[in-house]
Amino acid sequence: MFSILRFARLTACLSLLLPSIASAAPPDVWLAGRDWSLESDPTYQISYDRGATPWLVARQQGDIVHLLFEFPPRIMRYDMAAESWLTDISLGAVPSAMAVDGDGIYVAFGADVRGYALDGTGETSLRTAAFSVNEMLVDGSYLFLAAGNDIESVDKTTGGLIDSSVSWFYSMQGLSISPATDRIYARSTGVSPSDIVVVDYASDGTLGNQDDSIYHGDYPNAVQTWVYPAADRVADNSGVVYTGGLDYSGSLAGSFDDLAFHASGPILLRGAELHAHDANGLETGRFTLSEAVASIFVRGDSIYGFHPDVAGAGVIEVAKSSLVPPVPGPPVDPTGLAYAPDQILIGTDGIVYLLSKLHLSIFRWSLAAGGYIETIPLVEEPLRIAYSASNGRIYLAYPNGRVSEIDVTTARGPVGETPLLNSPQQPCGLSTAGPWIFLCDPSGAWVSHFTYSPAGLLVSQEEWNYFSHDYVWSAANSKMYHLRDNTSPNDVLWEDIDPLTGEIGDQMDSPEHSSTGMIHPIRVHPEGFIVMLGSGRYHEALSLDLLEELGTGYVDAQWFGSQLQTLHAAGANSELRTWNDLLSIVVSSEITAGAPLRLLSWNGAQVVVTDVAGVPRIQVVGTPIFVDGFESGDTSAW
Repeated sequence: MFSILRFARLTACLSLLLPSIASAAPPDVWLAGRDWSLESDPTYQISYDRGATPWLVARQQGDIVHLLFEFPPRIMRYDMAAESWLTDISLGAVPSAMAVDGDGIYVAFGADVRGYALDGTGETSLRTAAFSVNEMLVDGSYLFLAAGNDIESVDKTTGGLIDSSVSWFYSMQGLSISPATDRIYARSTGVSPSDIVVVDYASDGTLGNQDDSIYHGDYPNAVQTWVYPAADRVADNSGVVYTGGLDYSGSLAGSFDDLAFHASGPILLRGAELHAHDANGLETGRFTLSEAVASIFVRGDSIYGFHPDVAGAGVIEVAKSSLVPPVPGPPVDPTGLAYAPDQILIGTDGIVYLLSKLHLSIFRWSLAAGGYIETIPLVEEPLRIAYSASNGRIYLAYPNGRVSEIDVTTARGPVGETPLLNSPQQPCGLSTAGPWIFLCDPSGAWVSHFTYSPAGLLVSQEEWNYFSHDYVWSAANSKMYHLRDNTSPNDVLWEDIDPLTGEIGDQMDSPEHSSTGMIHPIRVHPEGFIVMLGSGRYHEALSLDLLEELGTGYVDAQWFGSQLQTLHAAGANSELRTWNDLLSIVVSSEITAGAPLRLLSWNGAQVVVTDVAGVPRIQVVGTPIFVDGFESGDTSAW
C-alpha cells in the first residue's frame, strides 16, 4: 500500500515529473502460454481499446487474431498465415471481455460468461460472475475473470468457481498473466500514486496475495502491462520494465501505444511508427507506417498492424527487416555559418565540439588543423551532450530517455551514434565522472541521480536528490558539483562518486543555505582546492564554506596552472582577465572580438569561443602553441 509519506513525497515533486500517461482504456498485453516459443502455439496477446478503435479487445491465438466488437456484437478473425479474413463470429449480446486459447473462445457479457469452439460454434453458458467482467485471462484449465479489485478463478470447461478475491486494496487495470510463474500483473487505478501490482495464484487455480512494488509512484503512471516471453520481466506502457519480482529492470525509452514480441525483442507501436528493441531494451530499428494502426501482432518475421476501416478493421503487414536504424542527413558545413552553439566542449585531442540542435549537428573545430573538420550529423535533437576523456566518447541524452554514444577516437573519425542505455524518464542532466556516465532523472523522490558503466549498465541510483542546470566533475576530489536549481534556497553541493566503482556516495551542501550568488557556471580548481560560481563567489571545495568573492561575475572561467582566468562581456567584445594567486587583483586583461561564449583549456593554452555577428569564432590566446607553423595567437592564419 502507498503511505502518507510516499503521497506527500510525490506531491512535492510533481513539477519535476513528466506528464502522466493519458488514462484512456488500456492497450495491449502479452498473455504468455506455457510454451514460450514465439514461433509455436499457444501464443497470446491482447489489445484493449484506447478510444481509437471500434474493437473492444484484440487477442492473438497462434496465427489467428481475434477482434471483439460491441457494435454490432461480433468477433472478426484474421489468419496471418493465410493473410486473409475468416468468417465473422456473430454474438447475441453486447460483450465486455474476451479470452482465447487453443481450446476455445471465452466471452463475457457483463457478468454472463460463455464459451465457444474456435470456429464460434457450440456456445455454452459457463458462469454468472459476482460482478460485471471487463478483463479475462486464461492459463491451462483456468479462466480468471476480473473487474477492478475483484478476481474470480473458474474452471474454463465447467465454469465452476475455484476461488475469488475479497476486494483487494488495489483496483486493477491492464492485466497480464505469466503462466510460467503463476502470476498476474496489473497497474493500480483509483489511487494516487499509481503502482504496478502482482497477484499470485497456485497451480490449482486458488488465488494468493496482492502485492505492489517498492516504488509507489517513483516511475510514470501507466495503464497496461505485458509479460516478457521468458517470464523474467514485465513492462508497462510508460516504457518502464520490471523484474518478475517488481524490481526496476530497465526502460524501453518512453511510452508507447502497443507492444508485441519478436524473437529478437520487443516491437513497440508509437503513433505511426514501429520501433524494434533488442533483449536489453535498446532500439535497433524503426519503420514509419503508411497509415496509423492501433494494435500490432507478430508472426514469424512479419508484423501485422490493425486499423479501423469501413468493414471494421483493416490490416498492414510489415517485414521485421524493414525496421532499420534511422540515418542522419548529410553533414552540414559550418564554415561561415551563423548559428548559436547549444553546448561547447573540448576533447583531449584538441577538437572543439559545438552542438547545434537547430542543425542536428555536432560541429568540430580542430585546433591542430585551424578550422572545421567533418561534422557529426544527428538524427534527432538531443537535450544535452557530455564528453568522457577516459572513454573517448561523446554521450547524447534525448527526451524519451535514450542515451547514445559516439566514439571519437577512431583514426577514420567519429563512428556514428550507437544506443547505450535508456533512462526511466526524460533526463534532467547529463555529465561524466571519469569513465562513468552520470544522469539526473525525475524518477523517485524529488529527482534521482544515476551512474552507469561505460557499457551502459546501471551502477547506482540515489533519490531525494536535486536538479541542476549543470553537473561538474572534479577528478581531484572524486566529487560531482552542482546547484539545487528550482529549489529555495538554492545552494552549492557536492556528491561523492567512487572513481573505481562508480557508486554514488555521500552528499554535502554549503553551510550558507542561501540563494545569494548561486549562479552557473560552476568551475572547480583542477587540484580541488576551491569551487567557483558564476557570480564570482568561491567556496572551499570540501567544506563548501564561503571564502571570498571576486567582486564580479563571469561568463566562463578556467585555471591555467595556478592562475585563474575569467571571460567577461566588454560591449560587443570579450574580455579575458587573469587573476593573481589571492584571487583579488586582476593582473592583466585582454580584449578579443565577439561576444563571449566559452573559455576552454587545452595543453595549457586558453581557447576562447566568441560570437562575431552571429558566427562562432574560435581562437587560442595566452600561452602560445604552434599550429602548422603559425603561432596560435595569430588568428589571421585561421
